[in-house]
Amino acid sequence: MPWDERTHEGDFELRSWSNALQVLGQIWPAVERADNGARGRYLSARAFDEAQVGGERLYINVHMQLMSAREHLQALLALLEHHGAGPMAPWTMLRPVLLGAFHALWALDPEEGPERRRRGLRLEVISYSQRLKWLGEYVSSPGLSKLVAKEIAETKATVGKKYRDEADALGIDWGLAQQAVDVTGEIKKLRSITQLGGVGPAHYAATWRSLSGFSHGYGYALVANSNLSADIPIPGGSFVKAVIKEDAFEMQGLVSIYLLLEACRLFVGRSTGR
Repeated sequence: MPWDERTHEGDFELRSWSNALQVLGQIWPAVERADNGARGRYLSARAFDEAQVGGERLYINVHMQLMSAREHLQALLALLEHHGAGPMAPWTMLRPVLLGAFHALWALDPEEGPERRRRGLRLEVISYSQRLKWLGEYVSSPGLSKLVAKEIAETKATVGKKYRDEADALGIDWGLAQQAVDVTGEIKKLRSITQLGGVGPAHYAATWRSLSGFSHGYGYALVANSNLSADIPIPGGSFVKAVIKEDAFEMQGLVSIYLLLEACRLFVGRSTGR
């Protein structure tokens, strides 16, 4: 059964990439409608959230994460269609699909509105903190140091103060607000995973580590997810031919797309009350 916007029912026992992409194509228009004013007609969790501190930040950040995941998935599909599946690049393009889906789902997951709003604020404060670190790299640059130092000071006095005030209002420690989300630990706690039969939470965490391994250039990820041949000894190791394991890529892709679908479904649900 295809995804039904009215009842939030659908076929989430994803059997293949084509099945998963078909469901995503069906649900995405509902995501856009939910973010383009239709939500105002509903008595929804989003309506209550956005009427309180940090609520608007929550849904802005979640929508951005969903857009990021979808765009990277589209780029991955274009790569596979026009270039093919090399042993490394497809995995690194799949990682932001899972990451964006996770962040969106993690922020929307709690049933309690205050906790959702705390998580939404954290996503924004983490980005703010990273921006300060980025600017900080220019402080020692000749000709830029004074300008950058001034911008950092002004940002802390305005945007930073607003974030701190919201953190106080939401009862979240400022140190925690700036702390990156532990994907490996938090992904195992998502209700969309813990309430799911079959593949256990550890598999989702393992998928994240596998995809991260490729992004960081760790050899274990390549070895674990490739069919290796032509093992030729060389000083300090071996020269091998690596070909992507199609079954491993399909499984980790389905895990990532499943999270994206669940995040989309929850976004629509929180926005419309359905």
